[in-house]
Amino acid sequence: MAESDTPKPDTAAHRPAPENLTPEQATTVLVGGAAALQRAWLQGAVTVARAVSNGQPVSPGSFEDLKRLREHFEELDRAAGAVSRIVEAGKKLKEQEKKG
Repeated sequence: MAESDTPKPDTAAHRPAPENLTPEQATTVLVGGAAALQRAWLQGAVTVARAVSNGQPVSPGSFEDLKRLREHFEELDRAAGAVSRIVEAGKKLKEQEKKG
């Protein structure tokens, strides 16, 4: 089987990015991604905490992974908030234009 014939897993990283998202759709995508990262971060933290409380060794890489997940979550969360504020500002502008 040639390299190009190898099936790729169906993950967000392997699907082409949508081209023309509305700001509302972008907010939904960003919020969903942030929520998934937050769940992964919290689950990782629980796993590390259980290992520590049971006296099991925890690799330094586990803490680095937690830090990375938290940083990515915060970035997506900030982006979602910014896009959401833009959407709200656009709605207010349209309302003001209709009024007059």
